[in-house]
This record gives sequence, C-alpha cells and structure tokens, in this order.
Amino acid sequence: MLSPGGFEQLFAGGAEGQGFTYAMGWRRGPIRGVPAIHHGGHLYHFRGKMVLLPDENKGVVVLTNASSMIGRTTSHVIANGVVALLADKRPAKSVISLKWALSGLA
Repeated sequence: MLSPGGFEQLFAGGAEGQGFTYAMGWRRGPIRGVPAIHHGGHLYHFRGKMVLLPDENKGVVVLTNASSMIGRTTSHVIANGVVALLADKRPAKSVISLKWALSGLA
C-alpha cells in the first residue's frame, strides 16, 4: 500500500516529546530500552497498543475490553512487557497482578 519512502515519511518523527518523537499518530522512542514505533489509545471500556520493533523485525498488538475495571492502561503494560520479552529483556515489575491481567485477557 505504501512505498518504502511512504513508510519512512509516516514514521519520521517531526515533533519532539519527552523521550520520543511524534510522527503522524505514531511515537518513535524506546520501550524498555528497545527502539520502537508505537501507538496506543483508549476509550472507556476499550484499550489498545500497537508496537513495531524495526530492529527486531517484529510487532505486537494488544487489545483489551476490560481495562477500565482494573483502572490502568492494561494493554500498554502488557504490550511493553511483550516488547521486553521479544528483545530478550526482563519486563518491568508491574503493580497489576497476574490475576487481573489474565482476567482482562479472558
């Protein structure tokens, strides 16, 4: 759909953020020290995060529909943890218990 040049333009960071650059809806910055391009969002009952790992040639998408009952952006925590695992790093310690995370996934 997009040429290689189109992808470069889509993900080229134009605006500086705190620890990342922002490019057409995507953030370009590290997650757990891993170079990443990512986008997340949420509505009251639905949350999601997409992460592209260009150096790893991998990607992650996490969608949840129970995050609001937990009170945290569960999809983001899970996606960031998967990013760490894909890059052979240890996920950050989370305040979300495994019970709540699995309940959200169920």
